[in-house]
Amino acid sequence: MRRLSIATSISLALLTANTVLVGPPLAAAEPNPIIATITVGTQTTDAVLDESKGLLYTLDGIRRGVTITNTNTNAVVGKIRLPGAAWSPILDTARHAMFLAGGATRGGAGSVSVVDLATNTVISTIGLPGEPRAPVLDGDRGVLFVAQTDPDNGPGTITAIDAATNTVIKSVTINDAPGNPVLDTAANRLYVPLSSTIGVFDGRTLKQVGSAKVGEFPDFVVLDPSHRRYYVVKMDALLTIGMRTNKVTSKVRMPINIENGPPALDAARQRLYIPTSPYRGRIVVLDTRTHTIKAKITVGVAPDGPVLDADRRLLYVPEFDEGDGRSVYFVDTTTNTLVTTITVPRGPSFPVLGRASGRLYVPSFVTGILSVIDQPALP
Repeated sequence: MRRLSIATSISLALLTANTVLVGPPLAAAEPNPIIATITVGTQTTDAVLDESKGLLYTLDGIRRGVTITNTNTNAVVGKIRLPGAAWSPILDTARHAMFLAGGATRGGAGSVSVVDLATNTVISTIGLPGEPRAPVLDGDRGVLFVAQTDPDNGPGTITAIDAATNTVIKSVTINDAPGNPVLDTAANRLYVPLSSTIGVFDGRTLKQVGSAKVGEFPDFVVLDPSHRRYYVVKMDALLTIGMRTNKVTSKVRMPINIENGPPALDAARQRLYIPTSPYRGRIVVLDTRTHTIKAKITVGVAPDGPVLDADRRLLYVPEFDEGDGRSVYFVDTTTNTLVTTITVPRGPSFPVLGRASGRLYVPSFVTGILSVIDQPALP
């Protein structure tokens, strides 16, 4: 649904004293898709949604807390105080807990804070030997995995934490600085970006069982277990790697990527949506069957990681642009065309999608305002 322009073109005619000039009727104004704006902090960096309970948790990087919003009423209903700086929250709905990566504590160079969502209080702070990357959770087994970098540029660490007892099960040292890991829960494999490889670790023993040579500085790993492959995003290329062999099966040259967020995968339709910049922001649409680029969709200057709504065939792309962005782009994934652009408060962070409602929750890093965007009607 494209934004309407209320401009009327009028053909000029010779007027007489009794002539009445009548133009076509004005088009009806398009309803505002932003149905609520809610102040949820000072610098909102992350958000996670418990859709079954209708609760959205937004992390405030300045005030060191979490704001709880009721998504049925769009009202703030609670606050959670944190012991220090935190990032990358992850929900464990089975155990009614939230885990957040955090800074140094007395027990180590980094930490994981555990929040009891029944009382909205921090019940444990687990010290780590390194500075944590974004945690990943195996909800069925109740194990949290945290990759960490050494603050003095030494070897990295991978730690497994028991999510029921909030105790460390095991930590192993790796001779590299890890990026954000991803988890294949069915195969119990952890894929960790390293300086020039992807390390593959057994989720039970934390033993490295494989690696893929990908060249310097891989940014993101995206798993596609249904097709037994995974994708690695680098600054100027997209690699496809077989899960069985950990060998590169294809390499696609890409427009340069600088500090963009992770791509979005539509495994059923075998499409990968990759944000690229600078100079011109685009979403590159890759056909993962043929390893060919199907489209390049212009979306501002510096798009961040997109969010896919596969059921509604929509892709939502925030434009953070170092805090200067003010847009969220809606892309029709059937036609690979821009549907509309929604203006939001400055610095939109990663959106969160309500799968059932189709509503999009967009926190603003600069203003601390949460925008609630209703499901758009496609033309």
